[in-house]
Amino acid sequence: MNIVGCILFVIAGIIAIKVSGVTKKQGLSDYSKCNTAIGKVTHTEDCCGDRWIVYFTDDSGRKQVGMDDIIAASSFSNKYKGPTSGTDEKVYYYPRTDNSIYRINQDSVDYYIHFCNEDLYELQRHVANRTDIMGKIIGSCLIFAALLILIFG
Repeated sequence: MNIVGCILFVIAGIIAIKVSGVTKKQGLSDYSKCNTAIGKVTHTEDCCGDRWIVYFTDDSGRKQVGMDDIIAASSFSNKYKGPTSGTDEKVYYYPRTDNSIYRINQDSVDYYIHFCNEDLYELQRHVANRTDIMGKIIGSCLIFAALLILIFG
């Protein structure tokens, strides 16, 4: 029975370490290759929580609606001042690839946005690094616990 517990702890530790690496990669996306636009910032609350919504005109001249992908409006730390609702902000935008459907006032949300702000990049990198480190620590602790179970059984 100790072997089964040991194996489960090792598997859980490996999963924790792998998941933390995936989270870090998501937090370090390079938005500089995306299209940019100046858009009107609004803020909304939905079933997912607070989201930043930006109305902008894309390269083809069509009015579009974009929604933040990674950092929600409620998750800004004191190190970064979030955009003010009703202001014009420069944003990166890229098409949504998931299958979910978002609508705001009958407008389909077809793009994710990311604010063109180096402070936000730094915050994003900091959060991604912290998550990666915590995942590795938790995974290592689980693997260490597996070794203790195996040795002291």
